[in-house]
Amino acid sequence: FYTVNNSGHCVGCHVVQKGKMAFTYDGGNGALGLLGLDGSQTLGVDSGVCSNFKALSPDATRMLVTCNGSISLYDAQNGAYINTLVLPNTATHPDWSPDGTKVLLTLTDNHSWDAGFTNGRIAVIDNLGSDQFSAPTILYDPPDPYMAYYPVWSPDGQWIAFDVSTGDSYDDPDATLYVMSASGGTPI
Repeated sequence: FYTVNNSGHCVGCHVVQKGKMAFTYDGGNGALGLLGLDGSQTLGVDSGVCSNFKALSPDATRMLVTCNGSISLYDAQNGAYINTLVLPNTATHPDWSPDGTKVLLTLTDNHSWDAGFTNGRIAVIDNLGSDQFSAPTILYDPPDPYMAYYPVWSPDGQWIAFDVSTGDSYDDPDATLYVMSASGGTPI
């Protein structure tokens, strides 16, 4: 649909929701792009917004964007910055729940690259409305030497899938996929 031939840049990290696609130009820490599936473009390679992982709200009006352990909220209609989430830790890998009331995150002790780190816990924050979010609640904190990352909701919002490994979160060959209840607990 949208390739290096269309853009002139890598457009690999992406998310699609309700006719919109958010993506990152030029790989890790590249510029945020926001494209309508009808071909209209809101943000392009010159956006100046550092971007790695993204999550569009279910109605595609809001977008969470990660960069170097920080998560910021943007208007997904026009690309305008709204605010940066205040969290007690660095965080990455946001995923909005299907009903829009919660967001999954990977919380880390400290990282500077959103795709590669060596610690992680699965957490959830509540969408409080008015572009505000709650403090995170840890849903899964793996025992040492493991870490958890890349959480995603099931389409019905009842389950969470995520990876667990002992290496790093980028390309660890011992990564294993787990599933747990949306309320947390022991993964299966």
